[in-house]
Amino acid sequence: MCADKMKLNRSKTELLHITSKSYVKVIPFHVFMSLSCVLSESVDAVSSAQNFGVTIDEHLSISAHVNKICKAANFALRNICQVRKYLDHASIEKLFHAFVS
Repeated sequence: MCADKMKLNRSKTELLHITSKSYVKVIPFHVFMSLSCVLSESVDAVSSAQNFGVTIDEHLSISAHVNKICKAANFALRNICQVRKYLDHASIEKLFHAFVS
């Protein structure tokens, strides 16, 4: 990066160490904390990261992403249910179809 005269954006850079669930018992995560220095820039080590809108964790699991999507869907459905009593049946049906599609 120094040869290209590019700078590391520290606020957008994260270090995600990916291992299998059984391998992490052999090599603990704190061993890889020393790898969090890239060209004398300190990089934060994280347990999950988001890339292209998908959240993955250190075991390449998308369970955190699924939980996040479920929470957002539950919040939207709850809001639709709260305004349901003020709308007619056709408007409610359009609203639910718009949410699902």
